[in-house]
Amino acid sequence: MSPALPVALSAALLFASGNLFQKAGLDRSAESSPRGILAWARALLKNPKWTAGILCSCAGAALQYVAMANWSLSVVQPLIGLNPVVTALLCRKFLGERAGALLWPALLCALGGVAAMGFAEAGDSGAPNAALWPFAGVAAAAMALLASASKRGAKIGAEAGLALASGVGFGLSAILFKAAWTAFASAPEGLSGLAALCSSPAPWAYAAVYAAAFFASQAALLAGRGMFVVPLSAAVGNLLPVLGGVLVFGESFGREKAVAVALLTASLLLFAPRGKNRV
Repeated sequence: MSPALPVALSAALLFASGNLFQKAGLDRSAESSPRGILAWARALLKNPKWTAGILCSCAGAALQYVAMANWSLSVVQPLIGLNPVVTALLCRKFLGERAGALLWPALLCALGGVAAMGFAEAGDSGAPNAALWPFAGVAAAAMALLASASKRGAKIGAEAGLALASGVGFGLSAILFKAAWTAFASAPEGLSGLAALCSSPAPWAYAAVYAAAFFASQAALLAGRGMFVVPLSAAVGNLLPVLGGVLVFGESFGREKAVAVALLTASLLLFAPRGKNRV
């Protein structure tokens, strides 16, 4: 078994715990009805549940970065994206959200996906090719359109629109992180890794996209259900790095990996209950 599996799955567990605490903290913040963005931010920072969620997410992100730096995106990201499986169970247990009739089929798909990914090649990626920035531009435009559509009250709705926007953002940020790490790790002779990193646009683009995705995810959680927002966001956030891994980094996409990605994505989509704002 590749060491990518335990590292990525540990990150998924930490992210799931973070999602639960953040959702509980956001619900409590909404009850106090703070007025204005600054008042809302102050209320969240004083909320121990939301703070605990952020700390769990930071720990999960640290493991995610270790995994992305050492193994291919198309293996690591789908495994880390399993966090909604645990998130949904935790939301059902502690927040009283309904899991729906497809809970067990979703769990079976998740377990099958993890098993299939255990047989997939988890080697490192190559350097990003010329497709990086066109790919990033299209993804960023899609993220902006989804967020904008949710604000205008379009048919997609705030819950789904913001969840999809955050998923695109987090998926794109994984690709940009991989590009930034490659710039650091493969600095040309005579140039330090830090200098190569700072001179590359990838880390700056990563920081901007990740921040936008984070705010979209918080707004989506505030607007809707954790059991809908998190799986939908993660499904998109998983597929985009897989596509980027193949198109931008030249990663292989064999049969085992294809089966694993299909099963893991199916598990996330099955976890998302239909209907509006049911709890």
